Amino acid sequence: MQYAPTGAEIVFINYHVSMPIIWFKAIILAIVQGITEILPISSSGHLAFLHELLDFQLESNLLFDIALHVGTALALLFLFLPKFKKFWQDKSLWLKVIIGIFPAAIIGFLIEDYAERLNDNLLVIALALIGGALLFFLVEHFFKPKQDDLKEISNQDAFWVGLWQVLSFIPGVSRSGITIVAGLGRGMSRRLAAEFSFLLAIPLILGMGLKKILDFSQGNFNLSSNELGIFMVSMSISGIIAYFSAKYLLKFLEKHSLQFFAWYRILLGVIIILLSVL
Repeated sequence: MQYAPTGAEIVFINYHVSMPIIWFKAIILAIVQGITEILPISSSGHLAFLHELLDFQLESNLLFDIALHVGTALALLFLFLPKFKKFWQDKSLWLKVIIGIFPAAIIGFLIEDYAERLNDNLLVIALALIGGALLFFLVEHFFKPKQDDLKEISNQDAFWVGLWQVLSFIPGVSRSGITIVAGLGRGMSRRLAAEFSFLLAIPLILGMGLKKILDFSQGNFNLSSNELGIFMVSMSISGIIAYFSAKYLLKFLEKHSLQFFAWYRILLGVIIILLSVL
């Protein structure tokens, strides 16, 4: 007589078979986040697309994505640590950072729920990727750098960059991409625009991440030990990858334009549209 497993045994077997697959998918997402949060190609767009492509589902995909973003923000914090002593002595720079994150902090709080719903709209992501690419071409053609030091950034420059940063709540736009574009539009060099973009990212991402974690903690939400492990390992991987991605981007932008990233965004946007239609 052939043995037939019980329902409980089937659940147990399926759970342990699926866990390595979940870990594998989580690590892929962490690596992609570490790269795309830094490079101007949209981390939210990539994560939303990959969640769909990989069929990656935890009890809270949103909280998982937040953990990955926090990992990248901590990586940027670590990258800028050697400069923080100099920054601390320059109170005007901290004021510029506050001015730069103010529009996104306020508007982001007001449109938070609506913006999150856009994460499931692949067409919006694709169009935002392509639209951002066109902005890259325009700013590279019409604007020439005049500033190459953080001290040269004015309060007006910081506010302008902060206003454009609000657009990054649309998935596919790219926070780093739109702030670099805004910086170039104000006469910053590519490297300077990227540095200022990273400085704005640290408090903004950490602040939004903390708010989300507090929101979740007030509900009836508990992470299992396995999910907590996935979150922590993925966040660490995302941070490590982001650290090296940021160092690479700063060096890359010293000698190269944004056109490579623009073409990549267009290609990815077209692929997403085709996959959505088929």
